[in-house]
Amino acid sequence: MSLSPRGVRLPAPGPVADAVHDPELRRMLEGLGLAHGDRDPIQICDLKSRPGRRDSRFLGRCTRSPMGMIVRWGVVLKRSRPGRAAELQGLYDDLTSALGSGGELPAAPRVAAARPHAGWIALEAWPGVMMAGDLDPTRRERRAARLAQLIAALEGARRAQRSWPDRPWTAADEARRLHEVWEQAGEAMPDWSTELVERLAHTGLAMVPAHRDLNAEQVIVDPSAVDPEAGVHRWVDWDQAARAPAGLDLGNLLAHERLAALLTHGVAGVDYASLRWGAIAAYVEAGGRATEPALGAWEAAACLRLAGLSLQRARGDDGVTRNPDWLPAPSARCSEAAALRRAAEGVFAAAGAVR
Repeated sequence: MSLSPRGVRLPAPGPVADAVHDPELRRMLEGLGLAHGDRDPIQICDLKSRPGRRDSRFLGRCTRSPMGMIVRWGVVLKRSRPGRAAELQGLYDDLTSALGSGGELPAAPRVAAARPHAGWIALEAWPGVMMAGDLDPTRRERRAARLAQLIAALEGARRAQRSWPDRPWTAADEARRLHEVWEQAGEAMPDWSTELVERLAHTGLAMVPAHRDLNAEQVIVDPSAVDPEAGVHRWVDWDQAARAPAGLDLGNLLAHERLAALLTHGVAGVDYASLRWGAIAAYVEAGGRATEPALGAWEAAACLRLAGLSLQRARGDDGVTRNPDWLPAPSARCSEAAALRRAAEGVFAAAGAVR
C-alpha cells in the first residue's frame, strides 16, 4: 500500500511525515487496508490545528456524504509536544481499561501506535460519521436520549470510578474558565452569573467520571444502521477527561444541542425542547446523579461559555484552524451569542424555581 494519497496534500518533511512513515504505524495501516480489501493509496486529511505545533490528522479511508465525512477505516494522528503526547498515551490507555468494551458504558478509542518522545500518538478511528452531521429530528432525539443514559451509566460505574484518571475538574475550575472566556471576548459576564457560580459550587460536590467536552461532534454513529442508536456509545476526543461534578457532561451536551438548533433555525425540524426533556428524562430514569436544579445550572454554565466563545470568534479571535470538510466552523456571530446568553439566564432561572 502506498502512503501517497490521491488528491490530498502530503505532509511537509518533519515530525508528521516521520510519523506517517513510522514502521509500526505503516504496518498497522497496511493491515487495516488489507482487512478491508483496500489496496489504494491512503488518504491523509488535516482535521484541526492549534498554535504551538498541536494538530490532528486522519490517515486511512473516508468518503464524502451529505452528513459529512464517513470514515471507513484508519487512525487519527495527534501531534503535540513530547510531554503532552506521553500524557495522552497514558490517558487513553487508562480510559480504555476503565471503560471496558461491553457497550453499557461509553467507549474510548484505543492507542493504535505511539512515539511520545517524537511528539505523536495514533488513535483508532471508528467507522461511521459524526452525529452532528445527521439532523433528522427523530434520530437526533433518540440519540440524545441514549447519550444521556450513557452519561448516567458512566457517572455511576464503580469500575470507572475506581480506575478513572485522577484529574479533577471542579466547579471552581469551571467558574475560572467562564471568566477567562468572557474576559477574552472583551465583555463583562452578566450580573446574574455571580449567583450561577455560587450555585455550581454547591451542586458540584459529587465528583464522577466525565468526558468534559461531550457534544455531537464527539459521537460516531453508523449512518446505514436501521437503529439510530447504533454506535452512540463510541465517543472520541477524550483529551479533557477528568473527575468532574455530576451533570456537567449532560449540561454541556444540551448546550451544544441548543446551539445546533439555533444555527439550523428549525430548518431540520429538530424540536430542541422535546430533545432536551427527553434527554433529561432518560438521564433521571437511568440513575444519573445530578438533580434537576444542578442540571439546569450546568446547562446554563455551558450556554454562557458557548456565548462567550461565539463573541470571541465574532471578533476574529480563534486560534483553531479546522478542515471544513470534517469540522464545520463554530458559531461566530453575535446573534447566536445573545440567544445563548438569554437561554442561559432562562434555564438558570427555571432551575432555581424547582429547587
